[in-house]
Amino acid sequence: MTAVLPALNSLVRVVLADEEERPSRVESHDGGLLTVAAPWHAATLAPQAGEPLSIRWPSVRGICEVGATLVAVDRENAVPLWRVQPEGEVRILQRRRFVRADASAPVTVAPIPEDTETGRIEPVMATLSNLSEGGARCRVEGITALEKAGLVEDGAIEMRLSLGAAIVHVVGVVIRITPDVPWTPKDRAEIVAAFEAPDQAADLIRRYVLNQQVLARRAARD
Repeated sequence: MTAVLPALNSLVRVVLADEEERPSRVESHDGGLLTVAAPWHAATLAPQAGEPLSIRWPSVRGICEVGATLVAVDRENAVPLWRVQPEGEVRILQRRRFVRADASAPVTVAPIPEDTETGRIEPVMATLSNLSEGGARCRVEGITALEKAGLVEDGAIEMRLSLGAAIVHVVGVVIRITPDVPWTPKDRAEIVAAFEAPDQAADLIRRYVLNQQVLARRAARD
């Protein structure tokens, strides 16, 4: 395979035959099978055993996708689970298919702990510098704040983007963290993240990006 399957507790999206993406989480790996939590709004609409689907998740290489077949629908401690058999190679979806624009808006970034019992982690405040439906680039004042929060490359994160009147929540992965070179007294750093935005969040991001492009063209004319 060109990439590994998502790790235990990774946030993923299940893509069914109708192309609708539904949020889920990896619950276990067992003998080649991948067990994911049934998407809550699709628990009663599970496909039949043998039907195809896809699993998508963010990684340092971009958005990964692997085809799979539903093997069984089970329950464990009253939680509905889908057991799927991955098939074929993991594909890297091209993030460049998304429209991108420079941006300047507040964003908070917080790591998603692997241990689900870990207490709440204070997010790091940052400022967007570039945004698309598949990722973001933002600036942080103080790389020591990233270390304190436990933000690391290849780590799972959640981001809250303040896009005008809308607050957009996405989950993804840190692609890279780059400190200013040469070092500056403000100890600035840049975070580049990839994410798979849910439909509603993707719509809000798309509108914001297109509006930023219009504003940039007007400024260039003036």
